[in-house]
Amino acid sequence: MGYFYNNLIQQKLISEKLGESLEKLKPLVSIITVSFNQAVYLRDVLECIKGQTYENIEHIVIDGGSTDGSVQLLKKYEMEYNLRWVSEKDRGPTHGMNKGLTMAKGEILSILNADDYYVDSNTVRTAVEALKSDIDMVYGNCYIVTSNNKLLRKWIPPDFKLSTYLLSGISYIPANTVFFKREIIQKIGYLNESYKCAMDYDFFLRIGMAGFKIRKVPKIWAAWRIHGGNISIKKQKEQIEESTRIRNRYLSTYFKNKNIARLHFLLYKSENGLRKILQERISIFDILRISVRNIRSFIRF
Repeated sequence: MGYFYNNLIQQKLISEKLGESLEKLKPLVSIITVSFNQAVYLRDVLECIKGQTYENIEHIVIDGGSTDGSVQLLKKYEMEYNLRWVSEKDRGPTHGMNKGLTMAKGEILSILNADDYYVDSNTVRTAVEALKSDIDMVYGNCYIVTSNNKLLRKWIPPDFKLSTYLLSGISYIPANTVFFKREIIQKIGYLNESYKCAMDYDFFLRIGMAGFKIRKVPKIWAAWRIHGGNISIKKQKEQIEESTRIRNRYLSTYFKNKNIARLHFLLYKSENGLRKILQERISIFDILRISVRNIRSFIRF
């Protein structure tokens, strides 16, 4: 009886060791976090990555030279899981993201800002599973929360369609839910540092236009915090201006002919205007205003 019991124990230990070895053979996921004086939120992002059930993760924090206790927090957590970090002045968030991407060793890459966090401990595991096929980039749904994590609403983006994404003139993909394969940056390069607010819209457009396959996974993966320090909140006008320049830059390339691009743009705007009219019963004066705005957009483009 003792022999069989000892044999079962040995088999269990071997099975556990084999499981650990197989886990380590899974693709390395590099998650880049850019932070500057975000200590009030940084602990949440460190904890959510530390708590992921997928074990083969490296977390790279690019700190822009914070003076609010962020460095002390990073020193504490670097002893607790696979965390690497640097703290030095940089040229802004986009430069910080690119710095992190160049440091990354993973086959799968992701960017999670210091004021965002994963809401599911299986987020990374689920994303890796989704990328096992011929899919090159995945994204999910997202909670929008206040600075103290109170739920405001759910962000449920549509499935990716390149023409719609281009014509929309703004990114409807929650960037904090995106995971993509290293082959993407090997082919199209890094984020465009000339963009300070709409770098994700440009990057995802280039991914789609390069022929990579993008898929939405219908699961809530992350939370996006709304607070006074958000770039997307503080610089809404600049974000819209950048997004418009990006859209106009790629429209004629995608549709091959500028006149056809203009037509598609006008039809897209008119279709969305009509949908709004039908859904919200807009008055005749608003209908005229929408029509005039579409014509002006058509002339400017």
